[in-house]
Amino acid sequence: MKTSSTILQFVLAVLAMAVLVAGCRSGSPKELDAEQRERLATLLSTVPIQGEIPDPAIEFTIELGSAAADQMVRIVSDSGQPDEVRIGALRLLVEVHPGLAFRPAASALERGPEGLQVVAATALGKLKDSRSVATLCAALSIESEAVAAASAAALGQIGDISAAPHLVRALKREDPVGLAAVGALEQMKSQTANDELVALLGDPSDTVRARAATVLAATPDERATPTLIELSKSPNESLRLSAAKALGSVSDDKAVEALSRMLRDSSVLVKRMAIFALGRSPISRSSAILVSGLRRDPDFRIDYLHALSGRKDDASVDALISALSDADRSVRDVASSGLGLSGSSKAVTPLIAGLERADRRLGEDAIMALGKIGDSRALPALVKLLDSDDYRIAVSAVTALSLIDDRAAAAALRAAANHDRREVREAALSAASAVK
Repeated sequence: MKTSSTILQFVLAVLAMAVLVAGCRSGSPKELDAEQRERLATLLSTVPIQGEIPDPAIEFTIELGSAAADQMVRIVSDSGQPDEVRIGALRLLVEVHPGLAFRPAASALERGPEGLQVVAATALGKLKDSRSVATLCAALSIESEAVAAASAAALGQIGDISAAPHLVRALKREDPVGLAAVGALEQMKSQTANDELVALLGDPSDTVRARAATVLAATPDERATPTLIELSKSPNESLRLSAAKALGSVSDDKAVEALSRMLRDSSVLVKRMAIFALGRSPISRSSAILVSGLRRDPDFRIDYLHALSGRKDDASVDALISALSDADRSVRDVASSGLGLSGSSKAVTPLIAGLERADRRLGEDAIMALGKIGDSRALPALVKLLDSDDYRIAVSAVTALSLIDDRAAAAALRAAANHDRREVREAALSAASAVK
């Protein structure tokens, strides 16, 4: 249903552009009559602040062409209009006529009522127009938390690094605006503000220090390592969580030692974050620490297996292969998926054996792993699965075949397009189309 809606939105947008172009060629757009203006206003009032815009509003807007676009620009700027109508007009402009939405949105953020300001900030983020950066930065200081938080989120979407110092200042606010600023800086992934962030690790506020560490996880900085290691010993759980996350991005043996110690933390959340961080660590010996932890602490084996997923060293791959025989189906699935991410040819034979095993059988994740690894040795097993009684297994086999760059795989895919099962035929035709 969501895909159909997306296609409809695309078609409507194309039609809207065609109508606008036609209007420009024919001179000034025709003004709406009173009945059309009234119906448009009624439809605009049905547009929610968030979520999908009702199709009737989009369809009628497109039907009226450039005249409706001009009318909506006027509505957004008209303080005499009900707030819900102005909000609907701005959201529709962004959806159907984005080229006309920047100025009304920027103006609404500066002078509109709170609800319209929130929508305006969100609209500017969606438009990703760098001209709005100064206005959005100024809005970070607005009294309304909702408006300031929406502005911070929009700056993250735009990604202009000139906003980073403003977001760092907003990060110090111990309210939703500060959290939104953290998210925006993480999204930017720019080290422009790292000098300030490293300094903030020494802030008196635990909240500010935790937030600075969270951003530094996305923009690693070796200068922060000693302080992060100290924060990893804090009695404050949130600080230990943020420190663990940041230490996973640092290429430093001392960071790995700190994370290894945190695997025995009294907090389950901190322990899981340390496992995750070791999985992200670029230091090779992190793998050995994770494998040791997996053997020592089976209650957290899914966390350890997720962390080992995609690591290409023999110790990680061997640990994942061993987990293919676990009694817990979810553990076997995570191990299968992790082997697919590793791309190791060592996993091909164990994965095939797991698919053929009567007990503790492997499923779709193992099939997809064979496709991602791309080894032609998996072809006979995958072709055999096309006749599985479970259509999900058969469809997964089709997808896996489409991932293997081999003439025999391509031939099997073509043959599957004439399969007796409808689900297999449709999957094969879709896969063949995607490959082309």
